[in-house]
Amino acid sequence: MDENVHFLHTSKLVNALVKACKPHTLQLYPNERHGIRSHEASEHYRVLVLNFLKQNL
Repeated sequence: MDENVHFLHTSKLVNALVKACKPHTLQLYPNERHGIRSHEASEHYRVLVLNFLKQNL
């Protein structure tokens, strides 16, 4: 649904990361546009970011 980032671009990026054997994580919010607007998706995103920082800092 994001009018600024088409899924084809995301797919190409993921394919390049896989080809280069680079670790990556992809989180999709299919009902959101370029910015996260719903409360549930925002809360989920915040939890993911905090968990990432705890594990990697």
